[in-house]
Amino acid sequence: MIDTVFEHVGYFLAWTCILYWLHRAGHAFEPLRKLHSAQHGITYDGKWEFEWANLIGWFNDWRCTADQWLCEILPTAVFVLLFPDAWWIAVYYYFDGLAFSEGVIDHNPRINIPFWSPGRYHLAHHADPTVNFDHYTWLWDWVFGTFRRVQ
Repeated sequence: MIDTVFEHVGYFLAWTCILYWLHRAGHAFEPLRKLHSAQHGITYDGKWEFEWANLIGWFNDWRCTADQWLCEILPTAVFVLLFPDAWWIAVYYYFDGLAFSEGVIDHNPRINIPFWSPGRYHLAHHADPTVNFDHYTWLWDWVFGTFRRVQ
């Protein structure tokens, strides 16, 4: 039992580390930056901004959608194909990363929970795209020196 818990924690840490580096790549490499910059141009004001189109993997426009598919959806699918015991990551990602990511959780300025990266923490990344890349926790930003605390 304890081995299984550690195994699943390891899956989560590996997956979130991959997404962290892909997010950083979205800022570092010109073709990805052109796609990713579209997301940074959107203003979020904390209203309930649920979008039904997110449920099928469409985000605002073609550039935001391509960015999401290249840097999150496809890498998550490959990760789960390589590690089938981590199937729950696909379920978790579907609800957190797709269904409720845009204006409900990730970009909601009313959310500010320590050690969890959505809300104000992620919006600080929109204000300064050199910090707070991690999508799920503060861990990888802390480890790789891109952490910035928010109030």
